Amino acid sequence: MSWRNAIPVDQELRNLNRVSQWPREWVDSVCEQPLQQLRNYKRLPNATYTASCRSLVKYAGDDSYLMVARYPNEYLMQIDLSNEGYTFYSFASYYGQLFVVATVTETSVTDSNGFGVSPFLQPLEQFGFNVYSDPGPP
Repeated sequence: MSWRNAIPVDQELRNLNRVSQWPREWVDSVCEQPLQQLRNYKRLPNATYTASCRSLVKYAGDDSYLMVARYPNEYLMQIDLSNEGYTFYSFASYYGQLFVVATVTETSVTDSNGFGVSPFLQPLEQFGFNVYSDPGPP
C-alpha cells in the first residue's frame, strides 16, 4: 500500500486558492506602508518569511495590525496561526509556498454569503482571496 500523494505537492499548491495579481498588489490593498520585515520572528516558527503592517482599512474607529507571512504548507500555517490566536486570515499559493495575511482583531462584518469576515482583509477578495476565521489544523 502506498501512502504517497498522487499529485505532487507543487502541483497541488498551484491550484489552492487561486488568485490574481501579485504579492505587491495584495499587500498594497491591505497595508499602510511601510511593511516591516520581521527577521528571526519566533512567534510564527514555521514561517519562511514574516512582516507586519498597520491595516489600510479603518473600520468603525478600529484599525488592526496585519501579519504577512509565507509557509511551505497549509498544515504548518494553520498550526502557527492557531497557536498565536489569529482570528481571520487569507491565503493563496505563490511559487510553491503559501502567502498569508492574518489579523488577531476580532472585528467582523457580514459578507455577501452571510459569513463573518474581517473588514481589514476584505480588500483581498478583489483578487480572489477568501477570508477565513478560526485557523487550526484539521
